Amino acid sequence: MVNGSPDGAFGIPDGAFGATLEAGGKPFDPLNLAQWRDFDQLRATELRNGRVAMLASTGWVWPQIFGKFASDDIATTDPIKAMSEISPEGAVQILVTMGVFEVLNYKHDWSTGKSLWDPLALMPKTEAGKKAMMEKELKNGRLAMIAFASFLSAHYIPGSVPALGPDFV
Repeated sequence: MVNGSPDGAFGIPDGAFGATLEAGGKPFDPLNLAQWRDFDQLRATELRNGRVAMLASTGWVWPQIFGKFASDDIATTDPIKAMSEISPEGAVQILVTMGVFEVLNYKHDWSTGKSLWDPLALMPKTEAGKKAMMEKELKNGRLAMIAFASFLSAHYIPGSVPALGPDFV
């Protein structure tokens, strides 16, 4: 039986990865999107966006805490202004790196827990441990998406995110 659909065509499958009980005792699908798209596809998309948001949030905060890298090209720690100061060679490197990851995405399905790189062997060996780690990654990704949206809001609308303070860039 699928949540909200007796024929199993739409909705969140019972016991599916990513259908954890969140606030209010309901699966996390605030816009009820699982009725329109395949749940596994939605989960993989959410996981990928969460990973990008984790990197973006780190990239936003890093220069403000540790300062900018030794570079003559970038003169600011403001991430939005820094994007316009990137040299053409740097922009090409960024685009090539993004392209490599897009090509790798077609060759691997990382949403199943298979990792491209796990040098510290953080992924548990048991199935229950893997599922718990994947759930943690999904939830951390959700938090990172909210954090990055907050950073953008605070940047373009000063004072819109009280927790970040008026001087947050």
